Amino acid sequence: REAIQPYQGDYRSLQAEAGLPVVLLGTAWCGYCRKTREHLSKKGIAFADLDIEKSELAARWHAELGAEGVPVMLIGDREIRGYNPTEVDAALAALKPDRLANALR
Repeated sequence: REAIQPYQGDYRSLQAEAGLPVVLLGTAWCGYCRKTREHLSKKGIAFADLDIEKSELAARWHAELGAEGVPVMLIGDREIRGYNPTEVDAALAALKPDRLANALR
């Protein structure tokens, strides 16, 4: 599966509502979501893990973003669709230090 390039936008209100600067919209059964969770956990990153099939809020955000699949990551001002650890790492590196500190476990 080809990785999709990240979108840029202002996701601060969504991240504030989720309580963390790193948000994962996914499902329980998605293998790429599982791999993304593992990648973030290995890096010691705390993230809001929202299931679009179990959370009305997550489903609404997913629809508002126009996303068709999962995972969808919101990190800082970047939206990353699909499993793309390289883009996730770049987005984490681009977070301002105070926001990154909020994401570290």
